[in-house]
Amino acid sequence: MRGLLLDVEHDEVKIVEVNELEDYYRLMGCDTIEINVRKIRGRYFDIICDEEGLFQAEPTVSAVDSQGMTMFVGSLIICGEADTDGKERSLTDEDIAHIRKCILRLPSIKNPMPHHLLCFVEY
Repeated sequence: MRGLLLDVEHDEVKIVEVNELEDYYRLMGCDTIEINVRKIRGRYFDIICDEEGLFQAEPTVSAVDSQGMTMFVGSLIICGEADTDGKERSLTDEDIAHIRKCILRLPSIKNPMPHHLLCFVEY
């Protein structure tokens, strides 16, 4: 499955291939994941995040809503909303372009140096 990785450790955004659970752990640098369905500027996607991200001593904000409120911390993998069998779908080129328009380089309160931040995330 093709997804988009927002890597807070290396401050980069790149297209990745994810085929099994271990791929998520390796790419995101975590031991547990959580899958959340969210809208990114009006379109639904699955956002895979570190389930224990808030337990980090100094978590890096990686996604905010339109008001600037924190939605997720730590690295994220964004993919297409799951099908009826619960399997995430690959992102299309159009999906990737849509998401990339919503990733801005901005500072946050805890991290004053501008970094990649997924914006316009809604429930």
